[in-house]
Amino acid sequence: GNVGIGTSAPGDKLTVAGNISAQGGLSAHSAFLSGSVNLPDDAKIQIGNGNDLELYHDGGNSIIKDNGTGGLFLLADAAAYLQTPGGESMAKFTKDSSVDLYHNNNLKFATGATGVTVCGTISAGGDIMTDSISATKQDPNYFAGKVGIGTNGPQVALHLADDCKL
Repeated sequence: GNVGIGTSAPGDKLTVAGNISAQGGLSAHSAFLSGSVNLPDDAKIQIGNGNDLELYHDGGNSIIKDNGTGGLFLLADAAAYLQTPGGESMAKFTKDSSVDLYHNNNLKFATGATGVTVCGTISAGGDIMTDSISATKQDPNYFAGKVGIGTNGPQVALHLADDCKL
């Protein structure tokens, strides 16, 4: 039959009505929890034979730590979101569609099937390069109001080299 502690009507092999305290470890083949698991700061939930994955709060930050030899994967069928607890968007990763990055809940960078879109100003601390055109900070015409296509020394607002055609 069933055994009850603190109850006269145990519903399982062992039913305890009240808190349980243990000084050692607790092991089970499988467990079902219908309430919260509360841990103090720096106490870790460790998963895997070698404690490969840890979840914990260090008093200031919440941490998911992968100690294993493989990667850490976040799997979602349609989309994965990174948001603040208040709902402010930070990033959205949509299957077969786009990756969107946000600042102050405003879209700033988006990928798509044909390339990327930057929503705002681009600032470069170094050179900007493409497959066929490059500009360096040392170039006196580096975005100085003149654009050259096929030339590094544009003389007018839009300067096309001789072999360029419109």
